[in-house]
Amino acid sequence: MIRINLLPVRQAKKRETGRQQLVLFLFLVVLEVVVLFLIYNTKKQELTTITEEVERIRQEIRQVGELEGQIAQLDAEKAELVSVRLIMEDLQANRIGPGGVMDELKYLLNRWSSEREMAIQEARGWAVNWDPRMVWLSQVDINPSSFRLQGVARSGEDVAEFLLRLESRRPDRDSFFIRPEVPRYSAANDPYLGQVMQFSISGGIRYQPMAGLTN
Repeated sequence: MIRINLLPVRQAKKRETGRQQLVLFLFLVVLEVVVLFLIYNTKKQELTTITEEVERIRQEIRQVGELEGQIAQLDAEKAELVSVRLIMEDLQANRIGPGGVMDELKYLLNRWSSEREMAIQEARGWAVNWDPRMVWLSQVDINPSSFRLQGVARSGEDVAEFLLRLESRRPDRDSFFIRPEVPRYSAANDPYLGQVMQFSISGGIRYQPMAGLTN
């Protein structure tokens, strides 16, 4: 009977099996490394995207902060301008002295320029259709306690309207002119205007805010 020694064959198969297992192990290790690298790369890209988004949001927040600072500065400048305007309006509305009296005369001898002015003049009893150009002042004397006006008018009605305006007062303040009277009043012929009425009006003075319109 022939006997065959199979030990070398078995050892060869065992070595082959060992090599296959080693190759498989190495393949699995390489595969795991590749998978981990892909996962790392993906997470790195996500982190980069998130970082860029965070930086963009921070930039927007900084821009909003800058805009809020500019708005605050503009609000402060606006408040300062409003304050200056109120001061100027208060100074304008409370002018005193002879300059204020002259402004009052200018207001009395000017026709209304808006519906609001017309309503105010009408409330003061003025004839809103009267033409102030019918009265011309030739002399204005003002001192600390009295005034004296001289001039001519087209008619006695014009003198009466001017006197009414001097006497009238606004609801919130008295007139500059106290008890104006007409000590002299007579007809005359003017070489340029024809027949006119010469007049002189005098009275006391009260220095106070002008009666013109203010905002």
